[in-house]
Amino acid sequence: MHNRSFLRCENVTQDTASVRTFALRVLAKEMAEQCDMGKYLILELPDQDGVIQQRNYSIVGRPEADLVEISVKDTGRSGISSQLHSKVVVDSLLLSAGVGGAITVDSLADVQKVAMFAGGIGITLPLALIRQLDMRAKKKIWTPSVQLFVSVPSLVELPYLDELLAMALSSAWLDVRIFLTQEKFVSDSKLFTSGRPQRADYKEMSVPDIAVICGSKGFVSENRDVLNHLFPETKLLIENFTQVSDHVRHSADGDEASCNVTVYGTDQQHQFSKGVTLLGEFDRCHLKIKSQCKSGICGSCRVRLRSGSVRSDGDFALTPRERENGYILSCCSYPTSESICIEI
Repeated sequence: MHNRSFLRCENVTQDTASVRTFALRVLAKEMAEQCDMGKYLILELPDQDGVIQQRNYSIVGRPEADLVEISVKDTGRSGISSQLHSKVVVDSLLLSAGVGGAITVDSLADVQKVAMFAGGIGITLPLALIRQLDMRAKKKIWTPSVQLFVSVPSLVELPYLDELLAMALSSAWLDVRIFLTQEKFVSDSKLFTSGRPQRADYKEMSVPDIAVICGSKGFVSENRDVLNHLFPETKLLIENFTQVSDHVRHSADGDEASCNVTVYGTDQQHQFSKGVTLLGEFDRCHLKIKSQCKSGICGSCRVRLRSGSVRSDGDFALTPRERENGYILSCCSYPTSESICIEI
């Protein structure tokens, strides 16, 4: 839901060398009511070149009804996250284009076993859910068992480490395993393991009813494939925090390579660049379709490819049957043929 609001920064804490948590006061009551933990804020900011961009940040905490927390990693690539680190201080105003996402603690209702997989800063979504489950457990409300796999290059790069360890040691329902992908760690405990998770690690898990995956596109794809193979009946809830870019990509046919696009059932024809997502070109041509996350997660921008071909990157929201029936996500699909026909 896209209700714009200003947010005022009330506090900034340094969690690791590259991760900061921002406490943001939501100034519009209607938006504040939507800010459930686990959902994400859609922040609208200029990048280093002054181009307005939108990025999604999981709501990891909600200390008050209108105060939310997001954790942001400075990637060092001069993007939006780096701008947040370098520009935002207490009393700074930020603009939010709305609240998105559907993975909240209510998504885990009425299940017995949950698995969570987090890559790096992707820990924010699982942590938001675990914090809420911990509150429920302390109130003697039914809580599913949770197995959490966290992959991070080194221990010092993992935010919320102390909190995770404290909950894991005090909660019978929570089992945490931390995989240090670039750091050697010698221990008899399974809490810390050097290297990446292996299939044997997944096979040791109890079969989950639901699995939550959050991380980069590559991390999501890898874990999705393993889980689909080992636990085909498990329901997957996925959040990929790498947003697909609408900027022109260099094409093998040259920067000006274009595709003739026909809108099925109409006489409309448009010239789309092969280096821009279909969604970006829909907007340019004033063809209005629903869209929200621009990351291939929510599925709002689903359209049907009637003829021609496209390349799709990160279309996580589609089922195998939908793909077989020609559905694509316009936010992460690029034309590859000379002409295509799209049913909107």
